[in-house]
Amino acid sequence: MGKVLFVGGGLRRMRTWDSLTHTATAFSLIVDSSAGAAADTIARCRLTHRLLIAFSSVEEAIVEPPLFSLSARSSLLMPPASLRPSLLCLWLHRRLSLLMPLASPTPTQAASSSLSLSARPSPPQAPSMPVATHASTVTDARRCSCLWLHRHQPKRLPLLSPSPHAHRCMPLASLTPVAAPASGVTDAYTSLKREMSSSLRAVGVISPVFFLRLACHFNLIYTLESMDTESYYTERMKEEVALLFSDDDSYCCSLLPPSAYDTAWVAMIGSGGGAARPLFPQCVEWILANQRKEGFWGDGERALDSVAATIVSVLALHQWNTGRASIERGLQYLRANIEKILVQCHGGIPRWFTIVFPGLLELTQSKGLRVLRGHDVMQLVNDVFKRRRTILTASSGSDQYYPPLTMFLEALPPSSRPKHELILAQLMEDGSLFRSPSATAAAFMITGDANCLKYLQDMMQRCSGIVPPVFPVDQNLIRLCLVDHLSRLGCGQFFEEEIKDLLDHNYRNWIKQHQEQSTTNCVLSEQIYSDTLAFYLLRTYGYPVTPRKLCWFMDNKGILVHIRENHSEFLGAMYGIYRAAQLMFPEEVDLHNTKLFSLEVLTKCLPRKDFEGNDKVMTDFQKEIARELELPWLLRMDHLEHRLYIERTKGYWLCIGKTNICRLSHPKCLMQLAVDNFTKRQSIYRNELQMLKRWSEESGLSKMGFGREKTTYCYFLATVPTCLPLHCELRKIVAKNATLVTIADDFFDEKGTESELETLTEAVNRWEGDNLCSHSKVIFDALHELVNEVEFNAFREHDKTVKDALQEMWRDAFNSWLKESKWSRCKHVPSTDEYIDVATVSVAIQVMTLPACYITHPKVPVDGKLGSRYCKMTELSMLCARLLNDIGSYMRELEDGKFNMVPLYVKENLESSIEDSVGHIKTVLERKGKEFLELFLNQEYGGVPRVWKELHVATLKAFWMLYDSNNKFDSPTALLQAIRMAFYEPLAIDA
Repeated sequence: MGKVLFVGGGLRRMRTWDSLTHTATAFSLIVDSSAGAAADTIARCRLTHRLLIAFSSVEEAIVEPPLFSLSARSSLLMPPASLRPSLLCLWLHRRLSLLMPLASPTPTQAASSSLSLSARPSPPQAPSMPVATHASTVTDARRCSCLWLHRHQPKRLPLLSPSPHAHRCMPLASLTPVAAPASGVTDAYTSLKREMSSSLRAVGVISPVFFLRLACHFNLIYTLESMDTESYYTERMKEEVALLFSDDDSYCCSLLPPSAYDTAWVAMIGSGGGAARPLFPQCVEWILANQRKEGFWGDGERALDSVAATIVSVLALHQWNTGRASIERGLQYLRANIEKILVQCHGGIPRWFTIVFPGLLELTQSKGLRVLRGHDVMQLVNDVFKRRRTILTASSGSDQYYPPLTMFLEALPPSSRPKHELILAQLMEDGSLFRSPSATAAAFMITGDANCLKYLQDMMQRCSGIVPPVFPVDQNLIRLCLVDHLSRLGCGQFFEEEIKDLLDHNYRNWIKQHQEQSTTNCVLSEQIYSDTLAFYLLRTYGYPVTPRKLCWFMDNKGILVHIRENHSEFLGAMYGIYRAAQLMFPEEVDLHNTKLFSLEVLTKCLPRKDFEGNDKVMTDFQKEIARELELPWLLRMDHLEHRLYIERTKGYWLCIGKTNICRLSHPKCLMQLAVDNFTKRQSIYRNELQMLKRWSEESGLSKMGFGREKTTYCYFLATVPTCLPLHCELRKIVAKNATLVTIADDFFDEKGTESELETLTEAVNRWEGDNLCSHSKVIFDALHELVNEVEFNAFREHDKTVKDALQEMWRDAFNSWLKESKWSRCKHVPSTDEYIDVATVSVAIQVMTLPACYITHPKVPVDGKLGSRYCKMTELSMLCARLLNDIGSYMRELEDGKFNMVPLYVKENLESSIEDSVGHIKTVLERKGKEFLELFLNQEYGGVPRVWKELHVATLKAFWMLYDSNNKFDSPTALLQAIRMAFYEPLAIDA
């Protein structure tokens, strides 16, 4: 955050209300309390006194602070009027508390502070001022500020915190000042620091780091900065999004998208008594206002949905004899596109469209509207009519997994409609017909039932005049979708408390409903989709859930046949299954089988070629599915995934309703929050990368003249796989260690002589590098400095030393590199067991990961193999990293006369080929990857702290991305585009 400097009463740099709001105590002010400025200080205190008196008599004063000037931008970001007096008064209260002990500093105290904290020459002495007057004014004003604050005790001030579990507001009572310091500048600083720490930590809100610079003589300058203070408007956006988690279901209703199809059916309801005016005129107005420029209504990406919505919208406008131009444009769109759309969907037309489309055409014919033209289109339409006839005459036994036909009551021909009594018998408690606004509208027009009307009126009121595709919707499902959406936008860390509360509730329900599932839901796909989303989120956030509740339908052959035959209607449900199965643990056979089944169905749903042999254009949802199929979880770089999702998303795909898919709306503030957060991360990452490059140059590592200079690559790989907190030293520690590993490994592989390598390894074992020179000296000095840096940070945080553990870890790495170098020089071919013992250490992922872990938690978990210095999670990451490196680089190493696991496996299994060896290693990797994932996601695994898990998964994902298909690390260009996207290129979002 910026600073406001009052030096001799002059304003050097301004900062606005947004900064004051989020520091809450407004201690970003830096005030010159020197004797030379005493008169100005007293004048300010008198002004303060008058202002506070005014505040104490006015309940809601709106006063711009006289000590600041507001920029043009900040004037648009002013806090609420009722909050401004609280902020200013709180600042004055604190400011006056600060001035109290400084009213009469002694010359000895001033000299002491000058000598100990500043080397600047003392300024000329100013004439002495009446200190008593100063103290009296301060005391009166401070007393007045206390009075005002206590009058307004119920008020709360927003306070932003980087901690996800922090409260969003700080009660004023928590900021009651401590007793004034006894005397002197040093006491004032100590007391102030204690006050800030105790006040803020007491409410668990924030632990900011504050700095104090004391100038010479009487120049006292307080500089207090919050390390992660964000702007006022960002906090307001977070608060607005957080409301979506509240118990008020109106916020969830605001996420439901308007359905053009259902809106048009509701619009056709008359006001009663045969009057020629609509009961819900706002629906007619919506239709007129939301026709696309191409002439259709609905979502253009889903062509069949648009056809149905356009026909019924034309019918609604025609019924009320309005919007003639819109009617004509809609008919033109239908005549020009129906044939093409039916050809594209031939053989894959979903059941809902087969029922609805013929019924709508029959209605247009009865109204004298001509929709179809041409012989060819009539043949296609006749095929759809034949399929509808089959559905309507089918036996009830074959329909057990389909939603009931009355869900499509509005489009059923009169001969197939149930009697009034049967329609009313199927109404739900809220008066709806299977929560479908269009079917309920038809039920009301047919039966005139008051419960149906009440349902429609209630829906229009609660949804603010919008007709959603389903109402009411499962509020829990909507909130789970919101959690998933926030996570994919990269904003989940802002709402961890709300997310935890929601998932705790869902976990309790999951445990209660653990028994076998039944098909009680009238829409099978919705039930599967809801179960898979709950499982996916619970497992992602570490809840110990088993997949049995997810895989229940796999035991029912009838359901499997039904899904295969109607695969287009289960697209969302199978997508959810496949996503959930990406988080599979070892031995979860049911989930593995379910994943294979979902893959079979999803493959059918993705377009291949049209009749002319061209690639079909995929919808956004199909692109999302294709991305899921091609990229396993451990290959995903979170920062880049967030970028891709932000740029692509136009809303969250929710699989509910008649068409089994719709797109949830999201508040504009949510997208703005995601964009701001990503852009801020890019800025921080660029700055950290520049710092890392300077470190590489100053340490001499980037000037070695051999091997791979991979500082940028190493920082990219330390940053992008997972999104650690913004202000975090851990990324740089991981990147520094990775850079040093790269240089040292290249020195052992390429540059160093046998004597140099032995000398360097001996120096590392002794941890004494005085006898080294040239490249060995540079490597050892950089290593020594890096170990000291980690040791300093760990000791500062935890008062514990980790230097011995760091040194032992690096000794292991250097000894393994030396052994491999000797193997290569003497052409020794080790056994696979001997190779694994050495190579899992030489891959050095542990020295990239664990130093950063020690800074956060210095106690080393011990749950690995007997005699190992590493925990099980570290051992798994070491093995996986080595195997990944080997399958990605075996060809280059064979050319260099070296062995790795790929040729060694062939040597010990003579009947196997290189391809067999690679396949075997990938099988091992798949199994070990599942074991690693189980340790990472399972909260019950207590061997490793959570932050250790995050760091381990970050480095392992980096290896997986680098070596899964080929060796990207050795390529000078393979990662350049990804680096540009991660750090430099701004988001490209369609308007």
